[in-house]
Amino acid sequence: MTRRLPHHALPTMTFVNGRSPRPAVGWADHIPPDEQFAYGCDLFEAGCYFEAHELWESCWQRARRAAAPEDHDDDDDVRLLRGLIHLAAAGVKLLADKPDSRQRHVERAAVLWSGTGAAQRARGLLPGAVDAAAANLAAGRRPSLG
Repeated sequence: MTRRLPHHALPTMTFVNGRSPRPAVGWADHIPPDEQFAYGCDLFEAGCYFEAHELWESCWQRARRAAAPEDHDDDDDVRLLRGLIHLAAAGVKLLADKPDSRQRHVERAAVLWSGTGAAQRARGLLPGAVDAAAANLAAGRRPSLG
């Protein structure tokens, strides 16, 4: 897949608990908020699932604050982002060789993004891309959003 933000370097390694060092605090502070989602996609494509999770969590927090208080958990964009956070967590579990945990995250992700097609399109995701990525993770294969 073509990188969305090639001007931002990818990490030389991804964090996997017990196997590699955790990124330094503030490692992504240079990424502007309006580029965090796209850079998270680049990280996910590169297998940097923990780092994608961190950026998408920032996006989710902003989307949740922007949604009406009565809708902040039902808003399609909020649910899509929460689902992608779980998908990235499943990627972390793929690298850590924890299939049961990986499967739980994949299942939770699918529930969360069900019915979020418009939000997926608004975020530039191709139709079916998140479902295909989830299917690959569920099968223990490296996922792709593109």
